[in-house]
Amino acid sequence: METKRLFIASFVAEYLFARHISDIQNIFANSSSGKWSDLNNLHFTYKFLGNVEINKIPEIIDLMKDLFTEYPSIIKFNKLG
Repeated sequence: METKRLFIASFVAEYLFARHISDIQNIFANSSSGKWSDLNNLHFTYKFLGNVEINKIPEIIDLMKDLFTEYPSIIKFNKLG
């Protein structure tokens, strides 16, 4: 059965990090072994669901559709650590 890697995440507008992405990547260069997302795919992952069978995706969407709303918000970082 074919699967897709699924995440519960929020996308971040590219322009918010464009000036700072190199600095952020340098800060975490020695402590992060993961792969950085391309700037146009930058997101905050809340939960990694793993490899999910494609036929189960509509059910997952249906169960979650009322839980999430898109709205403008402000994220303020004091520091990264």
